[in-house]
Amino acid sequence: MTHCFSAMAWFGPSWTLTVTLILAAVALTYLVTRRADAQHGEAIGNERRTS
Repeated sequence: MTHCFSAMAWFGPSWTLTVTLILAAVALTYLVTRRADAQHGEAIGNERRTS
């Protein structure tokens, strides 16, 4: 992990910020989608996976 963080620092704060924002957006979307599936039931979740 230490090497990863030093590599990020080497690329600069803008690169690190961009990657962090992308990861945060993906994680947030995943969590929201998962929560919505849990509330609406398995049918919607299964439908989304097959399509």
